[in-house]
Amino acid sequence: MDDIKTFAQKEKKIDLPSGEDIGFSYIANGTVLESDITAQLWNNNKKESITIENSTIHLPNRKGTFILEINLVAEQGTVQYISTVNLN
Repeated sequence: MDDIKTFAQKEKKIDLPSGEDIGFSYIANGTVLESDITAQLWNNNKKESITIENSTIHLPNRKGTFILEINLVAEQGTVQYISTVNLN
């Protein structure tokens, strides 16, 4: 978790509306296994899974600052996206 937190703090914070569904897209050089895309929100070292369906992230209906972690599994291996998000 410390590595994720340190990395996320270096990234620009993203403001997102809490409780909303937001589109999620990615570009890959291989086949991404849609069923193996996972997303989590981190807050105070606690991880909460959030749902991604049909390229849509379903955000929880809570406000606050979180670390967003998205993992994509492709034929070539795993790709991870990390950012700090403010849910308003």
